[in-house]
Amino acid sequence: MYRTIEDLPPTTRAGLFVERLADMDTTTLMPVVLELFVSCGHKTEDRDAALADLESFLVRRMICRLTPKNYNRLAVDLLKSLADGNGSPRDRLQKVLLASDADTLRWPSDAEFLERVQGDPMYMVPTRKRLRMFLRSLEQHLRTSKTEDTSLPRKHTVEHLLPRR
Repeated sequence: MYRTIEDLPPTTRAGLFVERLADMDTTTLMPVVLELFVSCGHKTEDRDAALADLESFLVRRMICRLTPKNYNRLAVDLLKSLADGNGSPRDRLQKVLLASDADTLRWPSDAEFLERVQGDPMYMVPTRKRLRMFLRSLEQHLRTSKTEDTSLPRKHTVEHLLPRR
């Protein structure tokens, strides 16, 4: 299962999530990803929705500069919830992610996230690799059917994605 996940193309939602998880250096949650693949089976829409929620949680925390120090405890809580069996895997995952209001495990709100993105200098994101991942994901999200179809190489520097001039 792990090899299957690692070999997913980044053109799929799950492959994109795995790529971004690696860029964020948050492999602590890989057992949760494995469990989502097992518990969702062939229901890729459910799995991909749960992965999108988990990614939102992680990226928002990264941009809001909240600590990742309790992610090991979070992984255990998520695994317990996924093993519970009540409701869809996405609903169970969301329940755990939304449960805490402590800074160590809370899911930042839209308002808090936007305040950080619009008000803080982007260089405050801890590493260039994470900043590059965030800027690439913004670019990909903003593309439409009318946008020129060009690839975004992973090795671009931050200056390629967010020029100074």
